[in-house]
Amino acid sequence: MTVSPQYLLEHYDDVASAVNNGETVEVSLPEKPVLRLVSSKPEQVAEQTGSRVLGGGTADVRFLLDNWDEVDRDWRKSFDEKFGSDETC
Repeated sequence: MTVSPQYLLEHYDDVASAVNNGETVEVSLPEKPVLRLVSSKPEQVAEQTGSRVLGGGTADVRFLLDNWDEVDRDWRKSFDEKFGSDETC
């Protein structure tokens, strides 16, 4: 199943239930998928592809981005704008 971020927010319980029942759910922006939700039950865990895996709860979050340097740079810029750079700490 592929859903938008908006749908995920509005129907989180339904999506979580689907993942718990073994369905893989991709959350997608118009241009490409950005994350995949899969069950962490041992019999249902998909083979890891080398993507980043976050969380240790009932499901894994796998981000399907390949531009982490850009994401890290954007995050650092936002952080520095809000809290100041490392030099001011």
